[in-house]
Amino acid sequence: MHLLLLLACSSSASSPDKVPEEPPAASTEEAPSASSSTVPTPSAVERRPAADPDNHAVVVAIHGLGDHPSRFIAMAEGLSDVATVIAPGGWEPRGQGFSWFAIRAREGGPGLADAVARSADQLAAWLGSQGVDADDDVVVTGFSQGGMLSFALAVRHPTLVDAAVPLGGLLPEALWPTAVPPDAPPILALHGGADEVVPTQAARDSVAALQAAGWPADIMVWEGEGHRVPTSMRVVMDTAVRAALNGQDPLVAAGAR
Repeated sequence: MHLLLLLACSSSASSPDKVPEEPPAASTEEAPSASSSTVPTPSAVERRPAADPDNHAVVVAIHGLGDHPSRFIAMAEGLSDVATVIAPGGWEPRGQGFSWFAIRAREGGPGLADAVARSADQLAAWLGSQGVDADDDVVVTGFSQGGMLSFALAVRHPTLVDAAVPLGGLLPEALWPTAVPPDAPPILALHGGADEVVPTQAARDSVAALQAAGWPADIMVWEGEGHRVPTSMRVVMDTAVRAALNGQDPLVAAGAR
């Protein structure tokens, strides 16, 4: 089985303290044209091959608002010991980087739900155009916009995704499931307790709604932390992701249960 890890983060996740200020690296390649006009193409793509050329696992590292794959991939390339890392760029330009959707989490409402659902579905379609399908094992993780996409991909495409580890994200209320599918992918949310960009309570409510529907989900909160990914959160994310890659329950491995 090929194994795909989908890693999506915002610009503040690529450094635990601040957004990198250097311009995009020259090594970034232009993404190929989409084979169908209905499947959007990432703006750019960065790749890091697996240490073992016979290892067919893939890490797809998807940045968030305003980040660029040449900067963001630094957070994920350490996983190249277990997978090939691929970082696509968002659909729209945003400063020196890209964005997956324009609406902010604090705006909420049906506009946010529509934007998250549409981008998640487009991302799933792009993955399909790259040969990723339900026969592959897929683990999804990401911060901020990437956290929202992680939630949405797991809920809207449960046959594609095998586990999700959203960081600093939420699932808009309009996307909360009312039932759980067979073999629903476990979702472990990691969040700062003082996050005002993507409010902590919104993440708690998202997980509570998933649990009420019977979904295997839980949340771990870093009290006093804002909208960022501190080192200790990265360690838990890494533990959960590697557990999922090994076919283990990320909720148990990370200590959420």
